[in-house]
Amino acid sequence: SRTTKAGYLQNDDPRCEYSEFACGTGECISRKSWCDGPSDCPDNSDESYCRTSNPSEEKSENINNCEKSRYFICDDGLCIPKSGRCDDLPDCLNGEDEENCDYLYDDTSSELETETSTSSTTPIPTTTTTTTTPTPKFLVTRGDTPWIPSRFDVLHKSVRHIIEERDTDWGWGKATPKIITALYLANESYFDPDNYDGLMTKKELEVQLALDLLRNHEKPLKMHELVHYIHAMIVTCSNPRNFHGVNIIKLLKKSISKRQSKGLFVNPVAYLALCNSGDMPDSYIKRLKNMAFRRSEEPRWLDVQTYALLAISCQTSKNASKEWLLLKKDVVRDISEWQQADGSFGSIHSTGLALQALIAADELGSEMTKVRAMTYLLMQQDWQGSYGNDLDNYYVLPALNMKSLALLHKRSCKHHTFTPQGIEAAVHPSRKDEKQMLVHYSLWIGGDKNEIQTVTLSLPRRSNFLEVMAEAERVNSLFKHNALTTGKGTAVNSIAGRASDIEKSIYWTLYRKVPLPFRPHLSNVTATVARLKLFGAKRWTKDLKKLHPRDGEHLAYWYKPYL
Repeated sequence: SRTTKAGYLQNDDPRCEYSEFACGTGECISRKSWCDGPSDCPDNSDESYCRTSNPSEEKSENINNCEKSRYFICDDGLCIPKSGRCDDLPDCLNGEDEENCDYLYDDTSSELETETSTSSTTPIPTTTTTTTTPTPKFLVTRGDTPWIPSRFDVLHKSVRHIIEERDTDWGWGKATPKIITALYLANESYFDPDNYDGLMTKKELEVQLALDLLRNHEKPLKMHELVHYIHAMIVTCSNPRNFHGVNIIKLLKKSISKRQSKGLFVNPVAYLALCNSGDMPDSYIKRLKNMAFRRSEEPRWLDVQTYALLAISCQTSKNASKEWLLLKKDVVRDISEWQQADGSFGSIHSTGLALQALIAADELGSEMTKVRAMTYLLMQQDWQGSYGNDLDNYYVLPALNMKSLALLHKRSCKHHTFTPQGIEAAVHPSRKDEKQMLVHYSLWIGGDKNEIQTVTLSLPRRSNFLEVMAEAERVNSLFKHNALTTGKGTAVNSIAGRASDIEKSIYWTLYRKVPLPFRPHLSNVTATVARLKLFGAKRWTKDLKKLHPRDGEHLAYWYKPYL
């Protein structure tokens, strides 16, 4: 079992994964362990409400005496945690916990009416007339105080709505990168390696990004679009530094530099993306500090400050210096002053973003601000489970799960190997103790089949190119090659099952110092060769044993016609 973080609200259930239930003490256990015989919870709560009624006997309403505010009672009397109600996973014997789910809180309304009628019964024989006023489905009142729906119920309904809104391509149109990030922060299990839905959504993200990059020279990706793609790639365990040879992080840095050179404002969301990807230069850190110290009465400045606080929280998790901690405390105080009487920060999306920032900062003294903001958001969900448009859902979903965009740098990808810099790399198993360097190696297969493959390898310094090729073949079988050694040295004869062909005048040609990112137009050999020369790339025609790549260098073997 594992312990969960307590919520802000009194009726807030402990947060467990979809495949888990919460014990009375807060630990999470597997659903399959609920009422399975052996006790798994420290307080034995998983085996305390498991009595079932005999079908031949008169049905008892609550034979286990479970607390109705925390448990759902199945038809046979067994009690399950309220978190299992309307979550698309049947837990009762006949699945009644997944029935009548259009309105999540109907059962609570009936419970309240029952309690009211019971408490009003007195032994005095006085005739009274009772007038029943219908209560709204999502706003049950107790006297003059509105009842707040459970955060866990609201979160489940929002996640289910988002998944139902997914199109036939397993995405959400232009909003796909944003929704992927929000969905991960609301429900990590969606992107588990064995979840088919998550894998298909990842493929749709890759298709969209590839198409946008192909159009990048005509319609460059905007800064916020690059940020959303970087965050979505981190979530789906893709490498934003090497997407088929394109470095998305580098594109973002170029966009930032371009705006700075023109004297234009740079939104701190760009600094947040760089922090999450582990690549925050000192010059950007200084600009972030200056932005945090600045004060403004403009309404838009609230969103700027909240993103600045998210970036600062990300940075303090890596560098908890006194200066950063004091800066974070000041920004939390400034953001709290924007809160309105109803608990909001002006709009649904601003409230969700501000709550994310306050959750990430986790400053003492801000608890009441977070409670009021969370309460406001819980009351704004519509009957379908939506908060309005994609932007509202993007900001609110992580906040409902008490998480934030500042946590993305902690994403753990067990099926990937990452260097401390966040670059996906294959490390040679027998030489890990030596000083390493990164080498990018690409295959450009032209001719009758245009294909591009790139691997990023971590190798000991002073490795020669033959060792690079051997390591690439170990990592990816497509890079399998045959080398020919003669008196003049070693050269490549075939790679990926394609041999140099003298009759067709098509050969494997090696280029070094190839820029990143670089997208060759394999169908236009002359133009690509001209571009390579323009960017300073060099052909290598000597012995491959004498070629020692430099740290970070990109080399490409091109199967192309001889010119």
